Amino acid sequence: MKKNYFLALIALCIFTIPANAQLNVGGQPYSFLTKGLSINVPSEMMPFVDVETLKKEDKVNDLLKDRPWRFGQNIEVNFNIENSGLLETVADGAKLWRLGIESENAQSINLMFSKYKLPKGAILYVYSKDKKELIGGFTARNNQKDGIFATTLIPASEIVIEYYEPKNAEFEGELTLARVTHGYRGIKTQDKSFGSSGACNMNVACPDADLWQDQVNSVVMMVSGGSGFCTGAMINNVEQDGTPYFLTANHCYSNPGDWVFWFNWQSATCASTTNPDKDALSGAVLRAKNADSDFCLVELNTAPPAEYGVFYAGWNRENVPATTQVGIHHPDGDIKKISFNDDPAISSDYDPQTYLADSHWKVTDWDRNTTTEGGSSGSPFFDQNHRIIGQLHGGWASCNSATADYYGKFSMSWDRGGNANNQLSNWLDPQGTGAVTIDGYDENAVTYTLDVQ
Repeated sequence: MKKNYFLALIALCIFTIPANAQLNVGGQPYSFLTKGLSINVPSEMMPFVDVETLKKEDKVNDLLKDRPWRFGQNIEVNFNIENSGLLETVADGAKLWRLGIESENAQSINLMFSKYKLPKGAILYVYSKDKKELIGGFTARNNQKDGIFATTLIPASEIVIEYYEPKNAEFEGELTLARVTHGYRGIKTQDKSFGSSGACNMNVACPDADLWQDQVNSVVMMVSGGSGFCTGAMINNVEQDGTPYFLTANHCYSNPGDWVFWFNWQSATCASTTNPDKDALSGAVLRAKNADSDFCLVELNTAPPAEYGVFYAGWNRENVPATTQVGIHHPDGDIKKISFNDDPAISSDYDPQTYLADSHWKVTDWDRNTTTEGGSSGSPFFDQNHRIIGQLHGGWASCNSATADYYGKFSMSWDRGGNANNQLSNWLDPQGTGAVTIDGYDENAVTYTLDVQ
């Protein structure tokens, strides 16, 4: 009866995606539903993390936008079913493996598996030791070609990894945990990214953003390298086929196989008071990047489900200053914000350091009491026609400083590199149609046609 109940529960949950969750089937771990299992699950203690030193570094680094906004410290490990944890054969003949992870005083923990290959019917959960926080279940649907799988953040300092594999599975599952990230800021209420950005930042639900809701739905926050936040946007291509391309900054680059993408992390009201839900996916492959204009284009391994409501933003590759511009971003790893420059953009070098002439668009100062911050890195820069013309490289603007920001030009990213590895044209216009501009694409509707009064 236990086996039938457990499998029936999984079947009922297939293809459900709970709120605030990574792509998963929901449900509950086997150990939550079954009595008589061992309660002595071995736990691996992570090494000490010097948070005070990290925070001192952050006081300097948080002022810089040319790097991800760091929220955690990565810890390299090598734990698998053979060398750690507790492996049991349960009453129905299935295998159950559990492993505890403890990182003292962590505000959150997220994981990266360097080997993740699950057979059909197998399921993985990660939950806090007190069972109040749960992510999963993850299944064969989360298998990636590169074998990597990364999880979103779970707000706890002690967690349990639980893997269930049915009897007579088509093959033995592979799980190797290669990295644990000790989150020291950015998720719990006493030191959280929700609400941590400057007070002048404007939520994307405010009236000024009413005409920009399609573009809002293209913007995504990502966890880069396990321990940092950046921003980027889902971007359309000439084929308008929903290929899940994601544009961000080259300086946010790490192995995209372990990136985690947070969709729809935004307030439903102009004055947010609660931490909203979000959707997530993990894993991507690099398509092109170039430091000259500081761009990076990846393709997600999994196309966002229709229920995520993703919009693929349009673009403009002309090297012509926009009359007005909008930036949409996640400052300090906070919920999604919007910024306005009501003056023409200025063609510029990247002033924070010697770069290339006319490689960037410069915002002298933001209007309507808005700004960007660390964590806004890689966020899209839209022209007056709601098309991407660049992504955020860096600058000094903040709520306390009406100074400049710099966006790498889309026009330079288009074909400066000379080959598919370092320019956008091969991916966004693969047939070489010569398109100069393209509007956005809504996977849940007809191709978007802009109509601005």
